[in-house]
Amino acid sequence: MSPQGDSREEALTNIREAMDLFIEDMLANGEPLPVEDQRELVEVQAGPAQ
Repeated sequence: MSPQGDSREEALTNIREAMDLFIEDMLANGEPLPVEDQRELVEVQAGPAQ
């Protein structure tokens, strides 16, 4: 698939782990966690290339 994972599930697991490590590092260094205001979720569905 890609360097981020051999399957979709593995890629999602790796993303979650990276997010956890990022948050742990921020907290360990006494840095504030980023806050996102006015967040908007956009879903994109994969389909055939046109």
